[in-house]
Amino acid sequence: MAFLKTSPGDVFAIPAHNKLGDIGFVLARHIDLKFDVPIFEVFSTFYTEKISFPLAELKAERLFRPIMMILRFGKGSVPTSEKWPIIFRDENYHRDISNFNAIQIGYAHAGGPPFRLWEGGKERHVSYDEAAQAEAAQWWTPVQVSVRVSYHLAGLLGPFDNEDVWKVYGIPADEENRPQLEVASDKDFELAFHDSSVMHEKFKQWADEAKKMRKKTPPKV
Repeated sequence: MAFLKTSPGDVFAIPAHNKLGDIGFVLARHIDLKFDVPIFEVFSTFYTEKISFPLAELKAERLFRPIMMILRFGKGSVPTSEKWPIIFRDENYHRDISNFNAIQIGYAHAGGPPFRLWEGGKERHVSYDEAAQAEAAQWWTPVQVSVRVSYHLAGLLGPFDNEDVWKVYGIPADEENRPQLEVASDKDFELAFHDSSVMHEKFKQWADEAKKMRKKTPPKV
């Protein structure tokens, strides 16, 4: 098992595929920590070719609301085959750029009542409905996020959908709080593994090409 270590401002690529089946990636950025678990935002622009920085897309809309994610790769409960590449580090980044104080994570399915809402680093008791309207308090794995990204790119989920993400997370519904939804199929997860492998080779190829270009570039006098 291996972890991808990121810091606030780090931008990395998440392999996924769009509605047409094209394999590519979207960008995600580490915002901050919540109880030692990183919070990330995922942007909506889908790429199939090499990109360069800085990019205006990092100010573009999100594909969905910020989530908590454990960047665990390799052998594990729900691993992906390859680590995602960090492609940009912003040393001047501050969480206010991502509107940190407005980020909400709801505890509607965490053994309540009482139900809780975490917002911008502060937590309070709320009604079930208010907690359920926020992004659910779940620790996502990379492969689950890849599946979710592909669902959003295909139009199966909207940017503010909440309950439907349970089928991506793979948790059975319960009669009291969670709707009876079909969970993501094994095929969806197999596609996520495939997307990861394809993009790993592409990023490796692009890195090799960039290294060759640097060797060809004469030093500045």
